[in-house]
Amino acid sequence: RPDWARALVARMRRIGARTSDVNMYPDSVSYTTMAVAEAAAVRGFAGAEHAGGLEAVEAMWAEVRGPLGPPPDAQCYGALVDAFVAHGAIDNALAAVATAEREPGVSLSPRVYLGIMRAQAAAGDVRGVAALADRLERELARRLLRRAEKAAA
Repeated sequence: RPDWARALVARMRRIGARTSDVNMYPDSVSYTTMAVAEAAAVRGFAGAEHAGGLEAVEAMWAEVRGPLGPPPDAQCYGALVDAFVAHGAIDNALAAVATAEREPGVSLSPRVYLGIMRAQAAAGDVRGVAALADRLERELARRLLRRAEKAAA
């Protein structure tokens, strides 16, 4: 349930602050778990009545992108994007993808893009789907080029 995940992360932050134990602060897995639980609740899979709303996802985003937040990995970015999509916040999801694309060492799964495209298609946003499909294609081409360059070096 998302409310339990949010409570656990808040408790981890309090304990970390009180004990000065950096290992007690939430990491990217903690935020991934929270975002996955939120998306599942919004979609009615588990604990729907305990969803925190878009505000909860925006708070997660602010925490992981803040100066004290854990550096998000590809799974964390993907889970946050999916939670934004679940709440219908496509612009937030696209902004999160753009941020992840600029993050060194982060390669989003094509499923992240496809989840947004599915939501855009459901809303009748054909241009949005086409634009994101082009963006995904360019991103995958960049990845292939990087792999080829590493192999040649």
